[in-house]
Amino acid sequence: MEVGIMRNKVYICYSDVPGEGKPSSWDASKWVVKWAHHGFHGDLKTFERLIHTDERSYEYEKPQTLRDGLKRKKKVNDFVSRSGTINVGPMKGRRDWT
Repeated sequence: MEVGIMRNKVYICYSDVPGEGKPSSWDASKWVVKWAHHGFHGDLKTFERLIHTDERSYEYEKPQTLRDGLKRKKKVNDFVSRSGTINVGPMKGRRDWT
């Protein structure tokens, strides 16, 4: 089992055993057994892209809340695209497990 850690409570665990967990979108020979994404709003595919590259910005969709919808004069519960940034240092040297 291989583990990639970005920071506390933000990690991904891979397995080589086929069928154990979800298939990895980054490496076809790996399976994602467990992933924790506290404070990260994207999906698993975006998380894998961020952990394997030096990118830190990502896009995600979130429903418009009642307060924001009324303040911005937009439709409530309508999904809007937002951008986020994960705050970690450079991954160089921490990617030896890939």
